[in-house]
Amino acid sequence: MEMLDKITLTSINEVITVPVARGYKADMVNRRQYGLSFCEGEGRILYHHNGKEYLSDHAHAVWLPMGATYLLDCRESGYFPLINFDCAAPAIHHFLSIPLRKAEGLLRSYETLKEIFLYRHQRARAMSVLYDMLASLSAEAQREEGETLLAPAMRYLEEHIADPDLQNGVLSDQAHISEVYFRRLFKEAYHTTPRQYILDLRMKRAKELLAGGVTSVSRVAELCGFSGVYHFCRVFRAATGQTPTEYRRRVGGVRI
Repeated sequence: MEMLDKITLTSINEVITVPVARGYKADMVNRRQYGLSFCEGEGRILYHHNGKEYLSDHAHAVWLPMGATYLLDCRESGYFPLINFDCAAPAIHHFLSIPLRKAEGLLRSYETLKEIFLYRHQRARAMSVLYDMLASLSAEAQREEGETLLAPAMRYLEEHIADPDLQNGVLSDQAHISEVYFRRLFKEAYHTTPRQYILDLRMKRAKELLAGGVTSVSRVAELCGFSGVYHFCRVFRAATGQTPTEYRRRVGGVRI
């Protein structure tokens, strides 16, 4: 996916919050500028372009390309912050619907931009705020793309957590990407390494099994992907400060 944070802004032309009522539709022809559309509250707009739909709501921002012809279709009434601007080439010439994990931060940045642009008339500061917003959106877009690419590997990981041979090479093969790229995408998406993620998942499962009290420690080690009970005990103690037996005793599990 193109990097929104690589765009070169040349001007900000309009910063406005547009109220749109449910059921409102409009044909937009040859859009004159680039734009970013957000949503405050429960509003929902679908942009129809070339047979595809692009959602703008509280959890999605939309990149609106200059020159585009499209149908705006409001499905739920709301207030929609809109920024219109110009960019130097190269720019992104197609629609993007970008998932937002923390829309509140983006909306706060928008309010700051509106204040600076409309009331203080500080062009340089306004451009700086918009650049920061684009960088944040770029990170969101890349994270979403990374999680999509990693999805087959994550399914395989969950299903084969008991396999002691579960390694980065196996998982990257599932995602059909190189091991180096797999590790980078994984760190960006999950903020940890694949090795640590697997270990954390195994520790969580081990604790659940030990608390259940019906499975021997050696069987817990096997079910959690450890090559032997001694290795499991050593890793478990390093992670929790207790041996598996001590943990089981503390949480009240009784081995049958």
